Amino acid sequence: MSQPRWAKHFWIRNGVALLGLMLATYLPDMYALELRSGWSKLTPYLFLGLLYCWLVFHNRILFERLFEQNKRREYVGWLLLFMVVGSLGLSLSLHYLYNRAWPVPLLVKYYIFTLTGLGVYKLYRQASASTDSQANASKDLSALANERLFRILVDGNWQDVLPNDIIYVESLENYVRIVTRQTSLVSRLTMKQTEEQLPNYFLRISRSRFINTRHVLSQRGDELLVDTYRLRIGRTYKQHVVDRLRSQAARSDEPMMRA
Repeated sequence: MSQPRWAKHFWIRNGVALLGLMLATYLPDMYALELRSGWSKLTPYLFLGLLYCWLVFHNRILFERLFEQNKRREYVGWLLLFMVVGSLGLSLSLHYLYNRAWPVPLLVKYYIFTLTGLGVYKLYRQASASTDSQANASKDLSALANERLFRILVDGNWQDVLPNDIIYVESLENYVRIVTRQTSLVSRLTMKQTEEQLPNYFLRISRSRFINTRHVLSQRGDELLVDTYRLRIGRTYKQHVVDRLRSQAARSDEPMMRA
């Protein structure tokens, strides 16, 4: 079963999560709330909101765009900087607003929440990937039953290739190289001849390459991650490629691109 539409919308999903967190904090705190006065009534919830914003920033920006993109040193550096600044800000707030001289227990919670938030985020991504892959698999099976095979001549022998298995096609002057997950095939074809035989879910990203948009995982600047291959987008093709992939992701309601 795929996720409901609201769960795939960033602002709605996180708004619901923050509201649930606030409610879970308020219920055991509702009686103690009456004993507090003025600013001290609201500050715990303000801190909770700021903590949630930090978790989203850490998971979506630092972890996803640095750590997972093999920029480990940058990730550790920025993480340490934000943790030190956050710890200092929390310590000063506790000292001046609540007259607490020993902030260590709450600082430990701050660190634990950061790790827990990352763990929950990774579990959510794994669950999302699992449900999406199951939905995509059922779509692909029905589509593949009616898909025409791509026939090419390789070393004098005809070979049939399922278009969906192709990751990308690369020009080698009067030949093309067809890369699949299992192998790489070279055939005497021009890019124009190849383009005429491929389904409409293939997209030219440069003068020398076509990609299978079903295998696109992400886009960063001028680079696409297609299955396990990082392929550069031609300068004159970039806007068309980005628009096409975003349009395709919107139609299929899948988070295919993260720019």
